[in-house]
Amino acid sequence: EPTRAALDSLGRFVDGLHDELITQLAQVGSLKVISRTSVMRYKKEKPPLREIGRQLGVEGVVEGTVRNQGGRLHLTAQLISVRDDRHIWARSYDRDLREAPLVPGEVARAVAEELHVNLKPQERVLLGNAKQVDPAVYAAYLKGGYYASKMTTDGLHKAIGYFREAIDRDPGYAPAWASMGWSYELLSGYGLRTKDLSEKDALLNAEAALNRALDLDPTLRRPRGVLIGILLNRWDWQGAARDFQRAREFHPGWAGGPDYLILSGHPDQAVAHMQNMVERNPLSYGSNLVLGWTCFYALRFEESIFALKKAVELDPKIHHAHYELAWNYAMMHRFDEAISECQLSLELLRQTKPDAVTAPECGWVYAVAGRRREALQIAKGLEKTAGLWGN
Repeated sequence: EPTRAALDSLGRFVDGLHDELITQLAQVGSLKVISRTSVMRYKKEKPPLREIGRQLGVEGVVEGTVRNQGGRLHLTAQLISVRDDRHIWARSYDRDLREAPLVPGEVARAVAEELHVNLKPQERVLLGNAKQVDPAVYAAYLKGGYYASKMTTDGLHKAIGYFREAIDRDPGYAPAWASMGWSYELLSGYGLRTKDLSEKDALLNAEAALNRALDLDPTLRRPRGVLIGILLNRWDWQGAARDFQRAREFHPGWAGGPDYLILSGHPDQAVAHMQNMVERNPLSYGSNLVLGWTCFYALRFEESIFALKKAVELDPKIHHAHYELAWNYAMMHRFDEAISECQLSLELLRQTKPDAVTAPECGWVYAVAGRRREALQIAKGLEKTAGLWGN
């Protein structure tokens, strides 16, 4: 009889494998693939496939089962039409656990072929790029991916622990370096870091891990994209442009992240890019939040408000969308609404950080609204915060 800990460990492994399959399917540019964040809500609640298709705007669903038995991976996958519950394709995979990283790419290729998708040469290369790896390394990597996807302080620290475990076992495993770098970059912002990790140290750790990943495998897109964002925050335009062009060599269809497009003078492309991301991840707080941020910097305030309200609807407990709403209202001179959103942002922030005195992102909102005392209080708070985090 398996222990609860063993079942939980297998669950994290399966969730991570699910994430890898979605990542591989998303390599096929002509397929609209919904992210794990949006589909996982159907894990417990299972409405009819037709309703899932309507909610997500998809025509087919890939379902599967995974078993780890006797050192072998047994996976079954099937493609089902949501219109009539018709099974379009099904296949079973029986692999040694060392070959587990190869399976998501195999499934993605099979699905693309069944749908008569003409894979581009670069897509074929990327789908066949995975390599055999020690099962313990891959298991640690998948578990890290599960916790990183939560995008919480605790989740990211747990994720980094698992990625380190994978790297300790195999220092040449590039995906673990890439995911650890991404996790550190997330900890450097969004108020997620802790007193034991300054923004500067988080970014240094992020860059070191991301560059190591690219040294090991220059075809990886995630580390290149994250590094571009870091370089843009430092106003290193030449470095960002260099990395962008390098990424395009391996991923010709990649438009770049929204921050790169905004700062390089292509705001409408940035909005279109994020609208496409939301289509692929319609039930994600994060995707709608970034769409709202992108529309704000593109000066499309009404669209920004619409996206941010959707983010609030998806997760009313997180404070970020509220201060971004305040930015929009302030720009539209709707100051009462702006101040109200700032206050709500602070209330929500205090639920996770009880000692929070101010909502630092709202300083300029109070200033333009004529609330000088509150603006100065936030400015003083920023000075203390800079000292605390070592910025």
